[in-house]
Amino acid sequence: MDYEHHVFISYAHGDLWTPWVRDIFVPRLRAYLELEVGRLNIFVSDQIQPGSNWENFLKRKIARSMIMVALISASYFTREWCRREMAMMMEREKYLGMDGQGDNYGLLIPVRIGGGDSFPDLISRVQFHDFEDFTYLGLPAGTEIALRFEQRLKMLAKTVAQMLQHVPAFCDDWQNFAGEDLRPQLAPKVAGYFNAATAHRLIITSAYPRVSSDKASGSVITFYSFKGGIGRSMALANVAVLLARAGKRVLCIDWDLEAPGLGRYFRASPRHAPELIIAGPDRQGGLLDILESSKPDNTALWQAYLLARPIADGVQVDFIGSGEDAPDYSSRLAEFNWENFFAKSARRSSYRGFTERVESSL
Repeated sequence: MDYEHHVFISYAHGDLWTPWVRDIFVPRLRAYLELEVGRLNIFVSDQIQPGSNWENFLKRKIARSMIMVALISASYFTREWCRREMAMMMEREKYLGMDGQGDNYGLLIPVRIGGGDSFPDLISRVQFHDFEDFTYLGLPAGTEIALRFEQRLKMLAKTVAQMLQHVPAFCDDWQNFAGEDLRPQLAPKVAGYFNAATAHRLIITSAYPRVSSDKASGSVITFYSFKGGIGRSMALANVAVLLARAGKRVLCIDWDLEAPGLGRYFRASPRHAPELIIAGPDRQGGLLDILESSKPDNTALWQAYLLARPIADGVQVDFIGSGEDAPDYSSRLAEFNWENFFAKSARRSSYRGFTERVESSL
C-alpha cells in the first residue's frame, strides 16, 4: 500500500470563503505545484461525505496523504472535525520526529485565512503563510493585491514541493492515529479576549457605520464579534449598501485596527454583485491617523480621511478606513499606547468630540 494523495487540504468548509477555496485557492495552488513537481493529487476535506464510516474514511485519507495544508481561521478551531484532521497529522509528525523544529521538515503547513487572536497556543507558535488579505472573489487582474496573491501562492507551492521531497515511506500504522492527545490542545483560545490588557479592544475592534435618520444626528450601528473570520465585515458592507439604496446617508468606519478588512469590500466586486465595484482609496491614512492626532475632534482632520464610494443608481457610501494602506502602519499601531490614550482626559474628551461630530454631521 502507498500514498494516494500528495496534499490533504483541511479547512472549515461551509464558511463564507468556501467558493474562494474551491474556485480560486485550490486550482491556483495546483497550477503552481505542478510547475514544481509535475502531476499530483490533491484531496480537499469537503470531499468527505458524512456517513456511518466517516471517521474511518477520514483517518484513511489523512494517513494516505503525504502532507497537510490547513487553511486556519478562528472558526477552524471551533470545528470538531477540523481539530481532528489537524491532530491526526500532528500525531504523525510527532511520531516521526518531523514537527518542523530546527532543520526538520514538517508534514503540516498552516495557512492563515482569517482570525488569529483566538488561535490555540499550540498552533500560534508555528510559522504560517498569511493569505487573509486575499480571501475574497473577484481580485481585479493586474492590480497590486492580485500580484501579491500570486507571489504568495508561488512561495507556498515551493514550500510544499520542498516538504514533499522529505516525506518518509508510507506506513499502514498511520491509519490508527487519531490525535486524541493533541486535539484538546487545539481548542480555540477565547478567554484571552477578556483580560485587562486587551479589554479596550472589545470597543476598538468593531466597525461602526453611521446611519442618518429623521433626527438631527445619525444613529450608530455596531457590528461586533468575539472572534474573527465569521463574516462581520461582509455583513456590515451589505447592510451599508442596502441602507444607502434606501435613501440613507451612510458612513462606515473600520475600527478593527489589528486586522482591518472592511476596505476590501469597497475595492473588489463579489461575483454576483458587480454593481458593488467601488474605486480604491484616493489617499493613505485613516482612523489610526485620527487617533494619533492631539485633536481627533477636529472636523477638518477626520473629513480629510473620508472617502466617498459611489455605488450604482446614483447612491454612495462614505468610508473611513483604518489607515492600513500606509507603509508604516504596522509599526505605528504596535507603538500606539491605548492606556495612555484613554488615561489623558484631554484626549478622551477629544475622542468623544470626534464621535459626536461624526454622528451629528450625518
